Amino acid sequence: MGSSDRGADPPDPPTLLDRADTIPATPADLIALSLDLPSDDALEALLARAIAGGRARAFTHTLLAALHAGRPVQASILTSGGGLLPDVSTLAVVAGHLDGDVALALLRAVQGRRLGPDREPAALLLAECWGRRRGIERPRGLIAEARIRSRRQLPPGALDALIALGALLDDPHLDTLLAVQAPEGVRASAQALAEALVDRLVGPVLAGLSPGEVRPPLRPVRRAVPRHGRNELCWCGSGRKYKLCHEGSDRVRLADSSDVEGLTISELEAGLEAHLTPERLAGLPGYVLARLDPAAVQIDLQPILAEHLCLWGELDAAVALLASCWRPGLEPTAAWVAEQAARLSRPALIERLAELHPEGSGGFVLEARLCLEPDRGARLALIEADALNEIDERGVDLGLGLIAAGLPALGIHVVRSQLVLRGDDAHSDTLRAALVEARDALLLPPWDPIDDVLYLLEQGVAPAAGLELRHTRAQLDHSEAALAATQAALAELRDEIEARRAPSPGGAPPGGAPPGGAPPGGAPPGGVLGPPEPAHEALIEDLRERMARLRQDLKQRHRERNALRRELEAAQAQIVALRAGPHGGGAPSTGATSSTGATSSTGATSSTGATSSTGAGAPAPPGAPPPEPSGGPPTTTGVRIPRFPSNFQSQISKVPEATSRTAMARLGELCAGYARAFRDCRPLRGVEGVWRTRIGRSYRLLFRLEPGILVVLGLIHRQSLERHIAQLRGAP
Repeated sequence: MGSSDRGADPPDPPTLLDRADTIPATPADLIALSLDLPSDDALEALLARAIAGGRARAFTHTLLAALHAGRPVQASILTSGGGLLPDVSTLAVVAGHLDGDVALALLRAVQGRRLGPDREPAALLLAECWGRRRGIERPRGLIAEARIRSRRQLPPGALDALIALGALLDDPHLDTLLAVQAPEGVRASAQALAEALVDRLVGPVLAGLSPGEVRPPLRPVRRAVPRHGRNELCWCGSGRKYKLCHEGSDRVRLADSSDVEGLTISELEAGLEAHLTPERLAGLPGYVLARLDPAAVQIDLQPILAEHLCLWGELDAAVALLASCWRPGLEPTAAWVAEQAARLSRPALIERLAELHPEGSGGFVLEARLCLEPDRGARLALIEADALNEIDERGVDLGLGLIAAGLPALGIHVVRSQLVLRGDDAHSDTLRAALVEARDALLLPPWDPIDDVLYLLEQGVAPAAGLELRHTRAQLDHSEAALAATQAALAELRDEIEARRAPSPGGAPPGGAPPGGAPPGGAPPGGVLGPPEPAHEALIEDLRERMARLRQDLKQRHRERNALRRELEAAQAQIVALRAGPHGGGAPSTGATSSTGATSSTGATSSTGATSSTGAGAPAPPGAPPPEPSGGPPTTTGVRIPRFPSNFQSQISKVPEATSRTAMARLGELCAGYARAFRDCRPLRGVEGVWRTRIGRSYRLLFRLEPGILVVLGLIHRQSLERHIAQLRGAP
């Protein structure tokens, strides 16, 4: 049936949107809605109006009804409206029934941050599956976006989608990145997710649809009405029993309870600004954030709201927020929004922000200023001027600006030099993230050579030699532990033999003769032992055999220990040669020596007599505090009791299991006062009294030391470190 045959008088479009916003998501209601849809052109305008107003429920119901009726809807609608769909299952249904290049539309939605970080991997997976079914070439940039997201912290569902996508793309570099954070057993769940999405992609529009699929309830739920006895007088004062008065209407409100006590979900959505918290802002989708009234949002939450709007790609709403609520103190937020607008190539928004900022565009980073220059020659002049300003400083703008200006290879070279000059500080994580993201965009191998250089500068030894040294030391420690256990067993056997040979407390010999009597077999008295009884000969022979075996084991352990010690000395000599080789001496020797005279490069102390490299000269006496690590906390001895933040359990549950184990082990060492745990600690730049230590590649453990207490501030992903530092600076 054509669009002209769908009825002479369709309902007014605004009324149709209101109806779509209120009906449940059941097949019968959506089929009834599809019968009243307007013509194709009017339908396109209707969907655009729903997107502009952020009406997710009306948009989803209208789109599903149109697709069920076979109406033509272009795939480009996903670029602007994909974020309004409730979940990846609905996204798969919609993607399978749109017209046009769905794969390209999904990729652009991901690049524009419209879908949210939790659904972006699933969108990339759907784009690849859709293209394979249609026999269409994969859109350029899909592999790069998959690599970029493989480096980020992802929830289990998003990680499953990314693993399934990696199996389809057959990109070895993506597989390498996924192997870092994909635990065993995830492959099966990834395959199940991929199969479910493909079923929705090719299945009917309304198959498996349920009312709760479009509007998931908020959690945790608080009662929208207080508890009231059924036979008690009604709270309204009518004098009737509650069950005969308001119980029915209260049950309806109770079924719609929100996570704010006394409010239904509809009431909460109508006055959401009064109940905003940082946690609630982090859990709201972009279209809901964009609908908030900036004037009704608390002043201290406005910068956080602007940040989350940018993360969802709602840059227009973020700029409108700053324009309506501008005040002194919002300059850093405006600069950050301008940086995000530059990465999405939105110069008009940067110009609006420059009008608000007291320093104009001069208060923005190089990325934003380059976006305002359309002429390539003017861009090069701006880059040269910025390079001249940073030539004697350890800035970060130049490398990031080159990458954002469309010169990623040149930016990678500059960022490498900046990483070497800066060392390990708050900005180094930002530079490293930009470097690897640029490599992913260029489809280069995932690990940059600068990693080995930084490791050498930090540890004083090449990565390969450091790994070999740690492996040799671990073998030596294991051998020494086995040797100690063998020696203890041998000593226990000797004690047992001596105890059996000794006379009994009453003076009787081992044969059991009574005190004062003659020994068995006519042996002469006087305490002289005769030949052993036959009953004890087998036991003594067994003990002798066990002792002989233990002696053999002991000799073998000694031979193993000596061989490992020789390997350790050879590895240490190799390290000394590496230091004195191409770097003209390398890291300065600290004078730590082992019992054989070889210099130690790790500072670990073993039972072979090797002295720690962290202290020069004679070893410290027992009980003396270990030397302070360079740049580490002032006091490393003494046991401290950990104090955790209220959300630490939530933080630790969201990271990979290996990372959480490493973090808890490091916390135990820090609280126990082990000096080795403080060697990698660094002061947090700009926040006095706060220290950080690296947990794996991507996480930083922040803490503060107080008398007898170690205050844990959080386990932070390196991409969120700068934002957390800003929050700590603003904390009282």
